[in-house]
This record gives sequence, structure tokens and C-alpha cells, in this order.
Amino acid sequence: MKNDTTTIHDRYSSVPEVDNFFYDEHDKKNISGILKQDNEFFNDEDNIPGNCISVKRKSTSSKEDWYIYINGEEFLVVKGIRFTSPEREFLRTVDGVKFLIDGIKSGWKSVSEIKRQLKNKV
Repeated sequence: MKNDTTTIHDRYSSVPEVDNFFYDEHDKKNISGILKQDNEFFNDEDNIPGNCISVKRKSTSSKEDWYIYINGEEFLVVKGIRFTSPEREFLRTVDGVKFLIDGIKSGWKSVSEIKRQLKNKV
């Protein structure tokens, strides 16, 4: 086996350096390629945080419930016993969870409203 005493720096010193990317914002010929800065996409004055809505399904051998949280606080408990078997099967799916989240976003505040809307869906 050959004794190689060259360092990594020596091995790669023959590789040409890559030019750093430079873009002239004041060049009028290439106006379509101007890169936007972060502050052009985000306006600090309109910083209105949205609500974080999450749904958690908890089931035991005897019952199945869906807990709806807004910003980490319990907002509504949807008891599974109030729904038929096909409705519960729908709520177990991803589309069912999306249905609950979209409903809460649109202003549903009670289980009876979810039940009415779910009859149209299933």
C-alpha cells in the first residue's frame, strides 16, 4: 500500500473556485429576474396570527370522542355516541377531520350544527 502524505487541501486545491452569485438590482435590462426581499412578502403591520385548530380522536373499548382544540385550549368535545356508525366512520378518516376543522373555521360552535352538516355530507 502506498503511503499517501498529501492532505485534503492539497488534493482539492486544483479544483477551480466557484464564482459567488452576484445580482445587480439596478440593472434595467434584466428587470424580470429581480429577487424579492423578505420584507416584500411579509408586512409587519398586518401581522395577524391565525387560530391553530386541531382535532384529537380518543377511543376506548366503550366510547369514541373527538376533541377539538383552538390554540391548544379545548373548544368542543364531539361525543361519538351522538352519531351513527357511518358518520363515525367518516369522522375517522382524513376527510372527516378536515370536515371538522373547516366547520370550526366557518363558525360551527355546537355538536348539533356538526350533526346537521354531517347528514348532508354522508
